Amino acid sequence: MSIKCLVLEKHVSSLGAKCFFQLWQLCCIRRSINEDCVATLVHAFVASLVDYCVGLLATAPQTTTDKLQSIINAAAGIN
Repeated sequence: MSIKCLVLEKHVSSLGAKCFFQLWQLCCIRRSINEDCVATLVHAFVASLVDYCVGLLATAPQTTTDKLQSIINAAAGIN
């Protein structure tokens, strides 16, 4: 495993923790806000984090991209 893969793995793990925390926060207030607000908040707090430096992650191993996919799937489940 190269140094680049290790750095990407660390970045994705940190990103996953941040995103899942934000999703948990959104689940807590989901019933209090309308669907448009939820979509905006998911995009602002989760999708923007995943999209950041996505070009570098294109060459990442399958296990790393699977973690990103699980974040996106969880975000889609909130909407």
